[in-house]
Amino acid sequence: MEGQQANVTAKEQTRAARAYHGMTRALIQNMVVGVTKGYEKTLEIHGVGWNAAVEGQQLSMNVGFCNPIKIALPQGISAVTPNPTTVTLSAIDKQLVGQVAAQMRAARPQEHYEGQGVR
Repeated sequence: MEGQQANVTAKEQTRAARAYHGMTRALIQNMVVGVTKGYEKTLEIHGVGWNAAVEGQQLSMNVGFCNPIKIALPQGISAVTPNPTTVTLSAIDKQLVGQVAAQMRAARPQEHYEGQGVR
């Protein structure tokens, strides 16, 4: 398997063809890196009494609301909480890791003055 290559070439040299060529090359590169190394994002929760816990395929976050926020983890992504205020997401799909991290940040964005929120 070592030494195999995937070549992506554009048929035309128009602006749109060059843009699609670069995007296709980047997507293939992300797939190769995802399978060989994987992708990982670490998010921190800042706030007094705020925490997170993984319950099966669900992430439960207590971030200052009266009820915990529950985020369903898609198939193929794993979440680990090394401590109650840190969540580490990992998967082979770069887009999926970023999407779940964005959902977590959207639940409680970082507050500008006191710095509370998910970052």
